[in-house]
Amino acid sequence: MDRVIYCLTTYHDPWLVALAIFLCGFALLTAIRLYERSLHGGLTKRINWLFLSGLATGIGIWATHFVAMLAYDYGGPEAYEPGYTVLSLFVAICASGVGFAIAGLSRSHVVAFRAVGGGFLGLGISAMHYTGMAGLRVAGTVSWMPDLAIASIILGVGLAMVALVAAGDCRTRKQKILGGLTLAAAIVALHFTAMGSVIIDPDPRIEVPSALISQKSLAIAVTSVTLLVLGAGLITGVIEKQLRAESENELRMISDTAIEGLVITRGGKIINTNGSFLDLVGKSFDDVIGHDFLTTWLPDHDRAFEKRESAYAETILNLNDHETIPVEIIRRQRHNTTDDELTTVYAIRDLRERNNAEAHIQYLAEHDPLTGVLNRVTYLNQIQVILTKAKFMSTRLTIISVDIDRFRDLNQSFGHPNGDHMLRILGERLRDFETGRITAGRLTSNQFSCAIQFEPREDHRTLSEHLASQLHAVLTQPILLKDKQVIQPSISMGIAMYPTDATDHEELLSNAELAQQRAKQYGGNDVVFFAADLHADYVEHRQIIRAMSDAIRNREFELYYQPQCKTVDGTVVGFEALVRWQSSKFGFVPPSRFIPIAEETGQIVELGEWILRTACAQAASWRNPLRIAVNISTVQLQQSNIVETISDALRDGGLPADRLELEITETAMMTNPTQSLYVLQAIKQLGVKIALDDFGTGYSSLSNLRTFPVDRLKIDQSFTSNIGKQDQATSIVRALVRLSRDLDIDVIAEGVETLQQIEFLSAEKCDELQGYEFGRPSPIAAMQFLVDLPEDMSNSVCLIDPGAIANRTEPVGDVRRGKTA
Repeated sequence: MDRVIYCLTTYHDPWLVALAIFLCGFALLTAIRLYERSLHGGLTKRINWLFLSGLATGIGIWATHFVAMLAYDYGGPEAYEPGYTVLSLFVAICASGVGFAIAGLSRSHVVAFRAVGGGFLGLGISAMHYTGMAGLRVAGTVSWMPDLAIASIILGVGLAMVALVAAGDCRTRKQKILGGLTLAAAIVALHFTAMGSVIIDPDPRIEVPSALISQKSLAIAVTSVTLLVLGAGLITGVIEKQLRAESENELRMISDTAIEGLVITRGGKIINTNGSFLDLVGKSFDDVIGHDFLTTWLPDHDRAFEKRESAYAETILNLNDHETIPVEIIRRQRHNTTDDELTTVYAIRDLRERNNAEAHIQYLAEHDPLTGVLNRVTYLNQIQVILTKAKFMSTRLTIISVDIDRFRDLNQSFGHPNGDHMLRILGERLRDFETGRITAGRLTSNQFSCAIQFEPREDHRTLSEHLASQLHAVLTQPILLKDKQVIQPSISMGIAMYPTDATDHEELLSNAELAQQRAKQYGGNDVVFFAADLHADYVEHRQIIRAMSDAIRNREFELYYQPQCKTVDGTVVGFEALVRWQSSKFGFVPPSRFIPIAEETGQIVELGEWILRTACAQAASWRNPLRIAVNISTVQLQQSNIVETISDALRDGGLPADRLELEITETAMMTNPTQSLYVLQAIKQLGVKIALDDFGTGYSSLSNLRTFPVDRLKIDQSFTSNIGKQDQATSIVRALVRLSRDLDIDVIAEGVETLQQIEFLSAEKCDELQGYEFGRPSPIAAMQFLVDLPEDMSNSVCLIDPGAIANRTEPVGDVRRGKTA
């Protein structure tokens, strides 16, 4: 090493050494740029670039050598043999080209081939050096120190191998700089180590031929040729790179506008990508270049996709050791025209938004949008699955039918927004109550259902009762409505169990609903287990529905009439028409049984029209022009043609409109207040009177009396029957009578059955009375003596002795009926 340093500092001109290093750097800059081009593209293009890189590298190495030789001055004359000089240039060019070809053309075992190519390049540098030295002519003899000569070759070969391995595929600036510097070190180390091994023994007898190339001529020729060739190569590379960069920038600008991430690979390694992919994986361009795409980011991809059997895959993209995202990948491949190398383009789309949207759509398809529990279709499907599992595993199942009592009335009283709010809160409570064994669903507007699974060893009934009680307690907690009012829901629940109550899911749900309906019949806000008699009631219920459709046509319905009398003297002023059904199949069916069924099924519309027409026709035939009162149900009132139906019944029956009074409940009017007001005003224009039936039992409001065109209030019998028995009921009746008097509205009390009630109502100046005390509902034939009286004698008939009202001495049962004055 000391000899090498001594040689460099003693026998070399530093300026020419600097020029040699400059030429070396310039040459290697050009060589690396050209070598980079030779690593990509088709075979023909790569061979062309390999030739240029070998030419530039060989000339650069050769020029570095001879300029450094010009810097060497041993103290005597020297010249160069043209043949060896040209041969050394040829060796440098060929060795460089072959070395770069070995390193750059292979697509498998690339590291090994790059090392071999670098070794061949190092041997070529060594051969060029010692061939050029063989052409050196001096006035003396030239010899070498073997150890330094061998060391120079080892340094040149070893560093050249490291240089091409470090350069890799020359994709990054780091690779280019590291490869170039190491190759420069190989040339410099080989040359100056070899020059340190040179021993020149001066001999005046040896002359340097004048025909040889002089140092000055060699310097001019080497520098000119080198600069010209290397400059051309560098300019070619720079221009080509600029054009390619512009093309790549334009392509990247276009690809960066794509939503999908784009990755381009050759041999599985990433050679290009767009910004969307970099954003997706959170990496920079240099971080991903050269990495194996499938291994690094798609370790769990479909093997069919890897084997090119499929061009599409939905898989997981690995961002890091702990984070993955779902993606879909489309692959496109293109063969180069001159070899079998494949360029593969992957389009990667992030599926998180799509998956979230699909999950949301799936959720909406399966869940009720208002309450968040399962919708009817999904819940019923779940019940079938759960029941099938229960049959297979010998487990138990309980269905709880949940219904909100009087929900329609609550909606009308507090408004639909508050009704929806209540349903939403109840849905949240049901979802909170759900566990692995409990599934909840919404079946209708205000009806829910819960399915509870039990193990065979568990006490089925006891646990069902316990969970139902817990659920009932949760659902009946007070709710703060949107308008800051607080309401406590009333919930009716019915329970049916598998396998004791049913073995089919439809029957199980039906039995739970029957039990829930029985809870409602008991007053609501209760929990009832299914029993066999409920099914019998249900069967009868369905039979009644079917029988009612034929009852009108078969003339099984009949109108009964109950008198309505003046309080002051007991004279009859009218009748209320009441329908009765003598069924050919069931016998006498009470109105309390078939009227709710008719309203539920909508058959009340046809039945109500028959009642109205029959009552009008019969009343028109009476000689005594008494008033006739007919009940109109909620369903009838909401019919769009109700006014036309009433008008037709009056016209066809021949009854004056002022003799007809329609009894309508406040609940019926409030079902759709706007529509009801319009209908009632149209009815009033016909001349028909309106009575507010069952006043005091619904959501009574003074504003309703002011808004709706009401002629008469009818006090419900639930208040009348408790006169003298309950102070509260007595006070309510007194208040209602006084209210109607103050509002100048007539009032009639129904359900009057005792003289005590008559005395009280008479004292309070109630206008009219109706009840068993004046006659039970009967066919009109039983009242024929009343309706056959001429109009001028109608006031002479009373159904109770007026004197008995003031001074009652007889028991109620002795009060005389049908007395004529």
